[in-house]
Amino acid sequence: MIRKLFTTLALGAFTLGMPATVTAQSGFGIVGGFVSSNASIDPPLSGLTLSSRVGFAGGLSLTTKLSPNLVFAPEFMYVMKGVDLSETVSGVAIKIQEKITYVEAPMLLRYLFGMSGATLFVTAGPAISFKLSCKEDQTGIAGQPASQDCNSTSDANSGVKSTDVSAMFGAGVAVNRLAFSVRYDAGLVNISRDVSTGASTAKNHAILALVTLTLGN
Repeated sequence: MIRKLFTTLALGAFTLGMPATVTAQSGFGIVGGFVSSNASIDPPLSGLTLSSRVGFAGGLSLTTKLSPNLVFAPEFMYVMKGVDLSETVSGVAIKIQEKITYVEAPMLLRYLFGMSGATLFVTAGPAISFKLSCKEDQTGIAGQPASQDCNSTSDANSGVKSTDVSAMFGAGVAVNRLAFSVRYDAGLVNISRDVSTGASTAKNHAILALVTLTLGN
């Protein structure tokens, strides 16, 4: 469904062309919406199933018009990410909900395509994230607490790293001071602190559905 939405927005943008009447709102804004996050593990762990988690994202945006069709739009957001992991060991179902919160700073460019009454846009750029917290809720693991900090173990090579770097891209539509966008946030670096030989790498991945309200200069 997300791929179809990206395709529809992109095709609509290129079909409508690039009229000179395109305008962009500049100024501070508020951004918020929902996040569907997951992770990729390479090489995959046998018997382990990964499922997406749904969370919230919200924060502030700053839009600066660079040209009639190009906008620089950095953001500073609180983002909930993570992944649900499950496997069956000796007939016992084990589930771990890994909940990671970040302060994320996307540095985005928007390219605008005008249409009657609205403006379509595509957006892309890098993002850096700083971990605020990491919590694991566990079921089915004998002798383990039901909930613990991801880095509560004494092993310095376990848990989640404090920073993440990703590439973000997507598309959306703006009407007056409101912008609606769907983005894909692809992790570029290993977030696992495990540096042992042969250890799997883990990378964040997320889809964000966001609304941005530009307040003005």
